[in-house]
Amino acid sequence: MNLINLINREAPGVPYTLTTFPDGEPHIVLGEINRKYAAHVVCRIANPNDLFVLLQVGNILNRQGVPFSLTIRYLMSARMDRVMSFNEAFSLEIVANAINSIHPTKVNLHEAHSERAVSLINNSQNVLLNPWLSSKKVICFPDEGASERYTSLYRNNPKIVCSKTRDPETGELKGFTIQREIGDYNFKKADNIIVIDDLCDRGGTFMGIAELLRKEYPQASLDIHVVHMVNPLGILNLSKTYDHVVFTDSYKDWSKEMEIPANCTMAPL
Repeated sequence: MNLINLINREAPGVPYTLTTFPDGEPHIVLGEINRKYAAHVVCRIANPNDLFVLLQVGNILNRQGVPFSLTIRYLMSARMDRVMSFNEAFSLEIVANAINSIHPTKVNLHEAHSERAVSLINNSQNVLLNPWLSSKKVICFPDEGASERYTSLYRNNPKIVCSKTRDPETGELKGFTIQREIGDYNFKKADNIIVIDDLCDRGGTFMGIAELLRKEYPQASLDIHVVHMVNPLGILNLSKTYDHVVFTDSYKDWSKEMEIPANCTMAPL
């Protein structure tokens, strides 16, 4: 197996050089490839440059007749999984078509936002990374989307499902409510509640959920586990709102850019 790690060029596998032309175009040159074996490419698509580098790698492997599989740790445009308005692009479809154009034999998507990505990207599967907890923990889903995504992984856990409302004109968050409690459990005596979701940007939703949970379950400590942390403000905001914050380095190794707060854990993938 030829391993090509586009996230960490120091990792074992096929070596490569990655340079940037004066006009800003990234350019990759792969080292020696054993064409007797298939390849596996590990990448994140956090921006258009990442996508273009992946397309270049696919072009090289296709021309050399080397079949390859993909692991995509973060998928750009995963949240734009439907047409929002007539004058907006269906971004996920554009990204999916680009990936399909290089013909990977299998694609592992780490925590894609919805199954729409799986339906658009050929030979793909959604790999959920969030089941890190025992069945005794109380799980909180911030909305129905998270509930649909993760309920099957936490069948035996007591669960709280919340909802939020937005101003239809501005998109501003207006309020949060507890929709239902699931399980034969005395939620008022819960000593720890863990909020679960796939992605955090600035953390506005999760801060609102925390305020609601602290009001309804004042005896419980609050943790939050998200996979994709895409904004340093999200780290700072959640660190001030939750007792413990867990996220991965799927989008970026934030420890290289900031001091991670003491109550935050960045789990490497």
